[in-house]
Amino acid sequence: MQLEKSYRLINFMNRGHSRWLTEVLAGLGWLGCMIATGSQPISASLRHEFRRGDLKVAFRRAGWITKTSWVKVNPVPDPFFFFTEGLDSNGLDEVDGYLEARKKNLPEGDYLSDKLYIQAAKLHSAIEGREDDDKIQAMENDFYHVTDQLLSVIGKLDGNPTQAKKSDREGDFSLEDAREALSCLQEVLPNNEYPWYVISGTFLGLHREGGFLKHDYDIDVGINIEDVNATALIRKLAMAPEFAVKKVDHHLKIIKGQGKLFSVQKDIALIKLVHASGINIDIFVHHLEDGVIWHGSSIHRWENTPYDLEERELDGVPVLAPRQADQYLTENYGDWRVPVKSFDCTLSTPNLTITKSFLSVALFIKRLYVFSKTEPQDARQLKQRLIENRVIREVAGKLYANKYI
Repeated sequence: MQLEKSYRLINFMNRGHSRWLTEVLAGLGWLGCMIATGSQPISASLRHEFRRGDLKVAFRRAGWITKTSWVKVNPVPDPFFFFTEGLDSNGLDEVDGYLEARKKNLPEGDYLSDKLYIQAAKLHSAIEGREDDDKIQAMENDFYHVTDQLLSVIGKLDGNPTQAKKSDREGDFSLEDAREALSCLQEVLPNNEYPWYVISGTFLGLHREGGFLKHDYDIDVGINIEDVNATALIRKLAMAPEFAVKKVDHHLKIIKGQGKLFSVQKDIALIKLVHASGINIDIFVHHLEDGVIWHGSSIHRWENTPYDLEERELDGVPVLAPRQADQYLTENYGDWRVPVKSFDCTLSTPNLTITKSFLSVALFIKRLYVFSKTEPQDARQLKQRLIENRVIREVAGKLYANKYI
């Protein structure tokens, strides 16, 4: 049985749960992981995820573990989940050792794409820890070697999907919860003090349909870095009883040269909130740089032409929104006037750029691998984007990695 992504499922995982339930899930997670892997450290790490109440991460990590184990079942299908997220160097070594032990039992592409995630995470950790340049150089060489191996596997796929493409899902987004959460956000962060504004799918719903998109999953808002003290903003949200700050994400950009072989530029990018109703609100911190305004996550970056803000109303809640609506939505969605219920932020956003980071490269190459097995048309589109961004190159019909960073 597989749990398909839906608003109701996400809402359930976001809600607060009793200590009894989290302890039961923690115990079952530990036991299942021990049976699947035989690894005490990996099982203990999974138990900790359940105990701290982050069910989304815990279930997705459990899904990756069972998928790669002898069980070969993934109850929470999310092929692009960063199973390395939150792991320290010891944790990375544990999952690396586990993956190596399972290597002979996995499809080559599955093994290589997971290996790429681990190598990317280790590289970032080494760079942030200012490890020796020779060590980092060797790790970088290994990263691109595995990338080339995975690209070779991708090139051999026949382009026939091994599974049917998912159909459009029914809209189950709670408009009542969305309105309540947005109203609470306006009370906690009044626009005359915190000029946040609706963006992405939330703005698309407002401008095209006059309300929230019925097939959405969350609420997206933005705020410009020059208009707010990010630390004070996070503190204020953390003190609001209606919300829980689940995660603060920094956009990571690897910079080459200047003393050390690499350095890391970290910009606050995303504050993930959960309202008491269980609905997600993503607050993207926007940055003005080199004539564009960008927002993103640790691995994504979307760029827009600068825009002004104007007052609008969304389901009775006063909000700010981009004034140049057509320009903004065209940059984000292309033909935004045509409703699309199945949306991929990697393929369906013309303004996406590929971040200069090893994690971002690993994600996009893995997407290319998965799409090449399941959705050949999407794979061709993504391959072209990677070539245009000089992440990869094609020579005599074969794909090779460029040193993008």
